[in-house]
Amino acid sequence: MIKKRLVNLLSNAKKYIYYQILWQWIGLILQIMLVYTIAAAVDKGLKGYLNTNDVIVRAIWAFVCIMLRFACDKAAVNASANASASVKRILREKIYNKLLRLGISYKQSVSTSSVVQMAVEGVDQLEIYFGKYLSQLFYSLLAPITLFIVLVNVSLKASLVLLICVPLIPISIVIVQKVAKRLLSKYWGAYTRLGDSFLENLQGLTTLKIYQADRYKAEDMDKESETFRKVTMKVLTMQLNSTSVMDIMAYGGAAVGMIVALIEYKNGVISFGNTLMILLLASEFFLPLRLLGSFFHVAMNGMSASDNIFALLDLPEPVEKTAKITTEPIDVVMRNVGYAYDRTRQVLQGINMTIHNGELVSLVGESGCGKSTIAKILTGQNKGYIGGIDIQGKELLDVSETSLERRVVLVSHENYIFKGTIKDNLLMADPKASDETLEKALKIVNLYDFAIKRDGLETKIDEEGSNLSGGQRQRLALARALLYDAGLYIFDEATSNIDLESEEMIMNVIRSLVGTKTVILISHRLENVVKSDRIYFLKNGTVIEEGSHQELMDKEGEYAKMYTYQRNLEDYSKKNNTGQEILEFKNGANKPQSKEIKLDIIEPNAKTVNATRTSNVETNDLSEEDNYAKTLETRRTATKIMFSLIKLVKPLLPIMILAITLGVAGYLCAIFLTIHGTQMLVTYRTHQPVKFIGILVVLAVLRGILHYGEQYCNHFIAFKLLAIIRHKIFDKLRKLCPAKLEGKDKGNLISIITSDTELLEVFYAHTISPIVIGVVTSAIMLCYIASYNLGAAALAFCGYILIGIVVPMYVNRKGADVGLEYRNKFGEMNSLILMALNGITETLQYLQGNKMLEEISTKSDELSETKLKLSKLEAAQKATTNLIIQFVSYGAFFAMLAGFIENNLTIDYAVIALVAVVGSFGPVVALANLANNLNQTLASGDRILDLLEENPAVEEINFDKKVKSATIEANHVYFSYDKKKEILSDVSMNIEKGKIVGIHGPSGCGKSTFLKLLMRFWDVDKGTINFGIDEIRDIDTSNLRDMESYVTQETYLFNDTIAKNIEIGKIGATREEVIKAAKKASIHQFIVSLPNGYDTQIGDISNSLSDGEKQRIGTARAFLHDGDFMLLDEPTSNLDALNEGVILKSIKEEAKEKSILIVSHRKSTIDICDKVYLRKDATSL
Repeated sequence: MIKKRLVNLLSNAKKYIYYQILWQWIGLILQIMLVYTIAAAVDKGLKGYLNTNDVIVRAIWAFVCIMLRFACDKAAVNASANASASVKRILREKIYNKLLRLGISYKQSVSTSSVVQMAVEGVDQLEIYFGKYLSQLFYSLLAPITLFIVLVNVSLKASLVLLICVPLIPISIVIVQKVAKRLLSKYWGAYTRLGDSFLENLQGLTTLKIYQADRYKAEDMDKESETFRKVTMKVLTMQLNSTSVMDIMAYGGAAVGMIVALIEYKNGVISFGNTLMILLLASEFFLPLRLLGSFFHVAMNGMSASDNIFALLDLPEPVEKTAKITTEPIDVVMRNVGYAYDRTRQVLQGINMTIHNGELVSLVGESGCGKSTIAKILTGQNKGYIGGIDIQGKELLDVSETSLERRVVLVSHENYIFKGTIKDNLLMADPKASDETLEKALKIVNLYDFAIKRDGLETKIDEEGSNLSGGQRQRLALARALLYDAGLYIFDEATSNIDLESEEMIMNVIRSLVGTKTVILISHRLENVVKSDRIYFLKNGTVIEEGSHQELMDKEGEYAKMYTYQRNLEDYSKKNNTGQEILEFKNGANKPQSKEIKLDIIEPNAKTVNATRTSNVETNDLSEEDNYAKTLETRRTATKIMFSLIKLVKPLLPIMILAITLGVAGYLCAIFLTIHGTQMLVTYRTHQPVKFIGILVVLAVLRGILHYGEQYCNHFIAFKLLAIIRHKIFDKLRKLCPAKLEGKDKGNLISIITSDTELLEVFYAHTISPIVIGVVTSAIMLCYIASYNLGAAALAFCGYILIGIVVPMYVNRKGADVGLEYRNKFGEMNSLILMALNGITETLQYLQGNKMLEEISTKSDELSETKLKLSKLEAAQKATTNLIIQFVSYGAFFAMLAGFIENNLTIDYAVIALVAVVGSFGPVVALANLANNLNQTLASGDRILDLLEENPAVEEINFDKKVKSATIEANHVYFSYDKKKEILSDVSMNIEKGKIVGIHGPSGCGKSTFLKLLMRFWDVDKGTINFGIDEIRDIDTSNLRDMESYVTQETYLFNDTIAKNIEIGKIGATREEVIKAAKKASIHQFIVSLPNGYDTQIGDISNSLSDGEKQRIGTARAFLHDGDFMLLDEPTSNLDALNEGVILKSIKEEAKEKSILIVSHRKSTIDICDKVYLRKDATSL
């Protein structure tokens, strides 16, 4: 019940738990004094000694007790909120610090999505454990003992019976814990798997939509959601069984104590007032433990999450190294080095290399030969190699990771770009750099012109740099690396997506480093390595040739063959197609600030002169923060949100009616338990109704059973609807993708489909039927109270209105914006953690772990501060609710007591009315308490409705007419993402069937955007795109996607088998079809070399897959899809010449029956085109 490891995290926060216990205990003492005041007044009245002055004095004393109780209640809730705030920050810091120590290897033990969930939601769920459960545990032990000490002087038997019954509840909790731990482990596992699936499908949603596989993934998501619902219902059943047992024990124990007290009164052992005192305080023996049980069930979720957190924190870490690398140029010697992924797939063997200080050494070879693996070994990302590696004369295994990260930097096309600004990303490498230094770095990589057209260094960058083109991302990463001033630079395909002019500029920068820095260059474009001091040619993980370019060419070995093949690759198109039509690509949108763009009609292999270059961004400028700000200003009212959510309940209305019926009956049983005991007490003075005494036990048992039924029905409805809402969310994301999802933080979207959706359980299970139950039960009780005293009924009615309507409305008005702010910050926290994990390699590389940790701590504190605002509202609400109950109940009693003195009322009526009024507030108190959670719940509902009601950028069209392959014509097309900055202007193009058309131009000039328009991910602003005689906006969307195969710059691979990943191109394809497509993409031989072939799980080899292998799997999808139009965006950027040749040959053969459009910076790829649209400011072909 207590986890020492969690408790040890409390540190200074332990005092807040002590404060909670103290304030609750003082509140109990005040309640006892208040009840004693009432009981003494009743006894005095029955003896005839009570007068008006006595009533006034006792009323004043009651007022003092009530006000002091109000202060204690408020202080206790405030202390509860403070108890968990620091712990949550500490845990998040521990989690991220652990990940920094583990590095990227953490993925071998736990998924990224799981870490996000445990670091944000899992930590947040511990709030109940620290803020309420621990203090309630100790208070639950203290309260019965205190009551026993007080009541033992009133009735030894009754107080003893009550005390003996108390341990039955904690015993049931201990029994439940054993079952709950197992079930909650399954629950959390199912929950994290749901989050994993959603993140994976969200990240790969564009790929899924291209091939219309998103509907199948949606079905898989529905199955996962249903599995989670079933696991949740099992947990719920366990919790309800426990709750019912605790209800029966609590109410049953109170009933037994009442019976003993009544019998003692009947036998003349105790007075009427003392018996009343026991009746009113009997439930106080059990309510703390009953509340503990409720907290326990919620806290178990947090404790289950903590098990996963501690499992992560307990993962073994690399041994701390002591050797350091100095600032001098670095030399590297590799001696018989070998490396295997997962100890099974050998990728390097017998590697011997020598890299001297200040040299430029290049690694070349086919995709997957081990070049990138060497780079990752030298940067410390891949550990566990065999052999020896000396770096500056020190064994690499002995070099501290911090020293290695400071002196060795890896630049690849996969470098992570962080959300923020250009300046934020650059300052990671040199936090003290001036703006002038940063701008110089941008000029070196040819990115300065782009920046000054936007907001300069303050240009906003979206998550993962999604508002930049592939080339712009690479250049920004390169600029960042150049600012770092390392001793050893490793460039791994750092220019793969960069236009030729920019590439040449960057290669000149790389060469300029030689002499003062040691440089390792990995490139498939062999022209880049010609000037290297030494070249190592790898094949199947072994160095088979080494030497300078000329030496290797003279050997006429493998390197010479590949170099010659690459140089002659452009001749392929000449030999097979001598008739080339030449047109121009006209895009007036991309004009330099001071230079006019010139476009020429050129043939492949012709040269242009006086070339100029510009760049533009392919982006959507609406940032996530802007969307949040808008939400806070125009948020829906609580009523509108609730009505929107209630609409989903209609199919389950019969179950809702059953829940309401059971709920009303259950509350009446609980209320009349004490009322019936009081009625027997009153009637004992005249006759002996012994036959009715057993009803108390019956009512107690019925309360437990009816409460079980009500809660089961409510939660059945809730979890059914949550599964439906998850389906609706993913379905909406499918429609919004990709246009409306670019720029949105994925971590925030995860928060919407997980924690925001889960919070709606509060609305569906604890709001709708409780409102009706509260109204019906209150109406019944008003009639009952009115039968004794109309004044008491009037006061009770006022109390119901205040507690059930006025207080919740006030809390909602005060807390609505705070609740939305909290949910937004919760989503931002998700996004920050996800960004920190995705960019952990760069964070470690640039020694920015402490800075990122500081950001996480700051965001955690901001989240806690916002939660404190909600907690203060909760404190005010709970304290005010209890204050109203006390004033109404005891106010009515003292008013009737005054009437008794004036002989207008009997004291019996006053006592029964008091008990009826006090007991009748249960349903409306439940509503008032919901107001606190509803602030967050309705905020979550608002966020979900925002998403569900968002209109897609492009409405999908459903027509019966099917379009067949035809010529594609773009006529005077204009397009901008934000309706302000034009990306395409007056672009016209013609793509005929059986032709290969190429677009060649600088990075960011709109090439990829044009492909997306052909996919109809966006609609043109002006102009037309026609497929034959049909305008693209008139074509059935499904038909259009069937006709098109689209290979994007970045290939997303799902955590499934290689075959299943390729089958995304054609769901249900046979294995023979998959193999045929793989052969066309030159990936078949690699796949069959794996132990499990096509059934190999991507997750098992994800770390060892080269970029070229990933790209070829993506290309295989396109071949399998077999569309009439192939759209290829940099399809060979990560390929060696041999694999490029195979794929280009396949593309050429596909073109016999298809229309193919290629975007590429590679001269060899563009040369197979029948016609090329080339901007004059691009490098000459």
